[in-house]
Amino acid sequence: MIRVLLVTLLVMSLVPGLKADVPVDFDAAIGAYESGQHEAARTAFERMARAGLIEAQFNFGVMQLNGEGGSRDLIEGSAWILLAAFHEHEAAQNAEQALRGQLGEGRMAEVEDRLEALKPTYSRESLLERHRPQPCSENCTNGDNDTERFDQWPELADDPDITILAGKPVRMHREPPSYPHNAATRGIMGYVLLGGWINADGHVEHPHVISSDPARTFDRAALDAFSNWRYEWLEGPPESLPTYGTHEISFTLETDGGPTLQELVRAARAADEDPAAAHRAIWLIENLELGDQLEQPLSNESVITIIHRSAMAGATAAQIDLGRRFQAGKGIEQDAESAAFWLQQAAIEGDAEAQFELSRFRDRLDSDYRRDLQRAAARSGLLGAILAEIRAQVDDPDKAEAEFLAELVDALPSRIVRDSDDTLIARARQLIDPS
Repeated sequence: MIRVLLVTLLVMSLVPGLKADVPVDFDAAIGAYESGQHEAARTAFERMARAGLIEAQFNFGVMQLNGEGGSRDLIEGSAWILLAAFHEHEAAQNAEQALRGQLGEGRMAEVEDRLEALKPTYSRESLLERHRPQPCSENCTNGDNDTERFDQWPELADDPDITILAGKPVRMHREPPSYPHNAATRGIMGYVLLGGWINADGHVEHPHVISSDPARTFDRAALDAFSNWRYEWLEGPPESLPTYGTHEISFTLETDGGPTLQELVRAARAADEDPAAAHRAIWLIENLELGDQLEQPLSNESVITIIHRSAMAGATAAQIDLGRRFQAGKGIEQDAESAAFWLQQAAIEGDAEAQFELSRFRDRLDSDYRRDLQRAAARSGLLGAILAEIRAQVDDPDKAEAEFLAELVDALPSRIVRDSDDTLIARARQLIDPS
């Protein structure tokens, strides 16, 4: 009776399991389950349950209780269902009533003991409290944590054109982009986040846009500039090359702090009403350095609070921003675990940018999860992830998947596909069709 009741709650399909990538977002996990890919779905729900997604906690518990996609565990499965019920998940609350009537006092006591063990680590409240940003005090490492990264080269730390890539100092030779005339005349401002692989000669291989706001407004100008940047390895290149690097280019205009500024402040302070607009307003205020012009200046604490509220309200851009700030120690105490947590919140919602960035967290995630994240982002059409997945398959030809590799190559823009000197694409084509 327990099995039938819980099956109807999840609307389960009993098609035999098929081998597939593990989904990294919730909707894809539901789709995998309904397609009979139970092992993949169970792994996906477990990852999301441990990241605090209440719906996933319920589904993970149901699958354990029913022994789908893995072994059956009555106590553990029931405890995860009760954890979802603790968060007032309606289906979980209904299931809890059935479980209490079926398990008996002895087993129910075991379930409740296990529930109490899960709460401190995996309840939504505990996770959010653990990963709440702490604005920088005077002892907080700020900026991009260059102080620590430049320990070996203190004489280089104050040079704005020098950064650290793959553990090596590198000087960036860069020219500013041209401001698009149409955007300038209309007073449009924004940013472009770019990525590319830096080789031993310091050239940028496969430069690409990761994200931009407003979308496509500044992409071409930023990409043209970034493509011509050069990186000078000051102490020789690292052993592992090419190495992936990212850079954000801002496009800003002078402002007198008139009505536009007032509108930005109002938007920034309305994070609960429009979290996405509030986050964008904060970005503009920070990048235009308008803080001194505000009648009531936004302190670092206020900025972090607004970004956090926007992230809590589900604005994926704010979640990604918060993750990056945690990773770099920008305005908040640096914490790689919290960085991964906030990026995962956006990744679970299907944001390809968050999935791709999270896939590069080598010290925080196992290799299988990182692979699933990168492949999901590639399938979503994110160019950086497509290129990264092509590189991964070309570098390990024994594991290359010709059909998938062909799909990835076909998804590339013409400027890359038509480049006859592109050795990566040439090697990929050879794996696709060895004849």
